[in-house]
Amino acid sequence: MIVLGCALRVLAFGLFAVVTSPVGILAAAVLTGFAGALFNPAVRAYLSREAGEERAGAFAVFNTRPTPGRSSDRCSGRCCSPWTSAWSRPSRA
Repeated sequence: MIVLGCALRVLAFGLFAVVTSPVGILAAAVLTGFAGALFNPAVRAYLSREAGEERAGAFAVFNTRPTPGRSSDRCSGRCCSPWTSAWSRPSRA
């Protein structure tokens, strides 16, 4: 299910790139949601089985990794994640 969810999501995002009609965009959005519905539970079940005794820590990391910097955004009003902070700094040329 994990691989099928990934493949469908890739297909759906590809549809977003090529369709121009509202019906096509709606179809791509529905396919994206369906792919996520296949992928997410399968990944969580796999993580639960493989983590063993470290299940709580594994889920803590799993739930925070896709959203780096979001909690700091709320505090400072700007993006502070390591991937985007280089763009927000003045250059030293």
